[in-house]
Amino acid sequence: MRALVPAKIGQAWVLLDAEIIHEILGTQVWLPIPGARAEMPGVIAWRGRAIPVVDLAAPFGSEGMPVGQTRARTLIASVAGSMVAVPVDAAREVHAVAEAELRPVNLTQLPYAAAETELFERIVAVIDLPRFVAEISSGAAPELERGGLASHAGAS
Repeated sequence: MRALVPAKIGQAWVLLDAEIIHEILGTQVWLPIPGARAEMPGVIAWRGRAIPVVDLAAPFGSEGMPVGQTRARTLIASVAGSMVAVPVDAAREVHAVAEAELRPVNLTQLPYAAAETELFERIVAVIDLPRFVAEISSGAAPELERGGLASHAGAS
């Protein structure tokens, strides 16, 4: 079984591995970093330190977060030994999904999708957040040319 956290960005749902999610917070104010990429536009204060904000909306075709805008929930995740904040419009309880229910990416065609499965009566992509963060941090993001969330809206 694989534990996955459903997260809503705009009108679309994606799944993130629960094992890397440490906390689900409410709305968090973030500070912009001048000249930063849209995918990592700033930082939030978390447990006495600044951690980067990872905006999944921008790379997947939804409107990114303009300065001053927040989202209803913030997922705090551990990737590559660092903590990141992932603002989302909604997050639901962890779902246990059998490995056999995870299929190769076929219908969703989202950047950084590692697999897809049925949830909320829709096919939903499992996003490889560690790979996304690693590529953004290194300055390269080859998968950002693929698809967008706007055309893959999920259930409400």
